Amino acid sequence: MSPTTEELRSAIDEELSTLAPMTDGVGRARAAGQRRVRRRRTLRVAAVTAAVAVVAGVGYAAVDREPSAAPDAAADPAPRSERPGGDPRRTTADEAVARAMASPRITEQAWLDAFAATWDALLPRRFGGVTLTREPGSVPMLRTTAGTPRFDSWLSIGGYEGPRADQPGTSGCAGLRQVAAEADFRWDVTDCVDGTIASELDYLADREYTVGGDQSDTPGQGSHGAGVLVVGDNFFLEWGLQAVGPDAEVGLTADEMATMVEDPLFLRMAELGTRYFAERPDEPGASVVRQVDPTWPLS
Repeated sequence: MSPTTEELRSAIDEELSTLAPMTDGVGRARAAGQRRVRRRRTLRVAAVTAAVAVVAGVGYAAVDREPSAAPDAAADPAPRSERPGGDPRRTTADEAVARAMASPRITEQAWLDAFAATWDALLPRRFGGVTLTREPGSVPMLRTTAGTPRFDSWLSIGGYEGPRADQPGTSGCAGLRQVAAEADFRWDVTDCVDGTIASELDYLADREYTVGGDQSDTPGQGSHGAGVLVVGDNFFLEWGLQAVGPDAEVGLTADEMATMVEDPLFLRMAELGTRYFAERPDEPGASVVRQVDPTWPLS
């Protein structure tokens, strides 16, 4: 007779309780996970929300292609501000978020509607609007309708156990560059911005270029990546981006990503997403490891 999921969970918990504390390997796990996730467009939502040690942005590039020179926007002291309040796209996004929040249970469609409307309002106008792209068994993605290149974007939110300082992103751009410098493969952080929102959320927005090492699924091959991590107490948001087409990098700068993350409209969407991802049932075939429901950290 096959064991039930609960029996497997109990057995795993009992086995883990006998083990000594493990060495902190957040940086190495993040790097390894990043190399794997970059070339998988059919990520399961359950896997994405569980993989809190990954910046899941991905493009593709030729072997040994040099990254384009990009300024480090972290050195720019100019304050960022939200878009003008008269934009009708913002009104549409506000209404989509409010409708979803008013529902007893947030449906996937309501979440995707709010996600798409928010991105449509926040993205720089050179990218046009967004359309939903989805393949069977894959994470829903929003693809820009303009821009060279266009890019796909997805977002997931999860909770975590353990110290907040162990989560990637809390050490900012300096910590990311240190991990990149110590990696046993080429990892160039080409553009990076970090910051804090309302003293409760740490974020890290970056663009990268990596060349897989011997332990990679694609040794010697280079790829561009971009994404944002937002971390709070028992809250972890991952926003991933990948360019459409080979040999391309996302044309959204770290400073532009940071501007979007700091916008109140993004934060309202993130609050909605926290509730949505906490309400989601376990995906069929997902890991038996118990996930922690996220908690929205801002009042």
